This record gives sequence, C-alpha cells and structure tokens, in this order.
Amino acid sequence: MEKTRVLFDSAVMTGVGAGWVLTVLGALVLLVCAVWWSAANRSRTIDQAPAGWRPVVGLGVLLFVGGIAWQLVGYAAIGVGRF
Repeated sequence: MEKTRVLFDSAVMTGVGAGWVLTVLGALVLLVCAVWWSAANRSRTIDQAPAGWRPVVGLGVLLFVGGIAWQLVGYAAIGVGRF
C-alpha cells in the first residue's frame, strides 16, 4: 500500500506530474504542427513557412524539453535518484 500513497503526495505531483503535463502538451503541439505541415504540403508546395510557424514549433519544443527537465528536477527533489 505504500506505493499508492506516493501518487497523492504533493511534492510528486508538482515536481513530476506538472513536468509530465508540460511534456505531453509540448508533444501535442508538435504533433499538430507536423500534421498541419503534412496536410498543407499535400495540397500545394510551400516554399516558405507562415509567419507564426517558427514560434509555435519553438513553443512546442520548449514545452517538451522544459517538461522533461521539470520531471528530472522533481525526481531529484524527492530523492528517486539516490542510491
């Protein structure tokens, strides 16, 4: 029963759970961008990306990498990596 109690710990949820949400959100943003780019290139050839393309992709990458970093810091804060 001790293992299920860790899911309700606030340090785990803020340190690891929030990072997981950021990682998934970043992956979804990148997936939507990839699907849009693929659909737009199928109908016509795009020589140059639209003006908002790079900031949205950058946001997706930032959320994804930031979420992974947040999780690693959270795991270190609760002592998972200690041997």
